[in-house]
Amino acid sequence: MVNKKRKRTGIGFAVWLMFAIVIVIIFLVKWETIHNNLIKAGLLQGTIIEKEEKQPEEKPQKQQKAEPAKKKSSVTLKVQEEEKPVEKKEIPSLKTEETSKPKEEEKPVEKEVKPVETTEEKEVVKPVEKKVEKPIEPPKPAPAATTTVKLCFVMIDANGSVNYKTVTRTVGKDSPLTNAINQLLEGPSFQVAAEKNCTTLIPRGTKLLGASVKDGVATLNFNDAFEFNSEGIEGYLGQLKQIINTATEFSSVKSVQFLINGQKKEYLGSDGVWIGTPLGRGSL
Repeated sequence: MVNKKRKRTGIGFAVWLMFAIVIVIIFLVKWETIHNNLIKAGLLQGTIIEKEEKQPEEKPQKQQKAEPAKKKSSVTLKVQEEEKPVEKKEIPSLKTEETSKPKEEEKPVEKEVKPVETTEEKEVVKPVEKKVEKPIEPPKPAPAATTTVKLCFVMIDANGSVNYKTVTRTVGKDSPLTNAINQLLEGPSFQVAAEKNCTTLIPRGTKLLGASVKDGVATLNFNDAFEFNSEGIEGYLGQLKQIINTATEFSSVKSVQFLINGQKKEYLGSDGVWIGTPLGRGSL
């Protein structure tokens, strides 16, 4: 029994010894990796171990046989020394003549541009002066020759009696008889002081259709309105006297022949005032 126990303890010790040897071998083989990892983790201080491989030294060419270079690997621990600041020495800059001398400012080269001479002559365009055309004024008509005529109007007094009054008007010299009769048919003008109290017995709407003078007789043609007078016999007599007195103011007229729409009639109106023959101032 004692022998069996000794054998068992010896085998167990051998197993543990082998296990420890294997761990030591692994530790030695992996020492570099383990050391570097511990430094990276901050558990150790030092430098990372590097394997130095020595290159084979060159031997002289006289030796025929070159011995194989043996690689020696040595594991060394390098303790980090405190780095001293390296003093930087200023290297004097080499100044060449080109750098020492300031560069002269390059002046721009001015090129003379010569005008191109052309054989063609350029036409000089002159600005066209606009002439302001003055508006053409129509020629002023020459002042028409005028003459004065006398018109016969009526004045009725407080007793109702009819009186005749002659007034002066200015009319055109051409066809003075026609102009005078037309002025008479228009009636008196209240803007003229001499005609303010005047009136006329010639019916309203009466128009002169034509006038002519021959052998002292003035033929005057009136429209239909000349036949109707609301004042009766006194009105007919008054209108005839107004026209006869106005026409006979001309030296070339002695009497008047009355026409209605170009026709000669014997009597004027329903009361029967004679107009069949030329009438003068003494006829009525």
